[in-house]
Amino acid sequence: TLHLVDPKTNRTKPIFTQQKWGKIWSLTKNPRSENVVLTNNRNEIFDLNLKTGQAKKIESSELGRFSSPSFSPDGRYLVY
Repeated sequence: TLHLVDPKTNRTKPIFTQQKWGKIWSLTKNPRSENVVLTNNRNEIFDLNLKTGQAKKIESSELGRFSSPSFSPDGRYLVY
């Protein structure tokens, strides 16, 4: 389970409660949307929409982990 924290009130809200992510390696926020990219120890990369609560697997790899995903400044492209 991931938790979304409101920095003003310090209250947390559990999100994506049904997913089993494994060990999370990184979370990267899209600069232009409510999406976050998650990478894990199973060599998977997911696109998480914080507004709708939908998660979509982008890719998985048998060759190794995804490191340091990064969005272009306009949020249209993701490099991993």
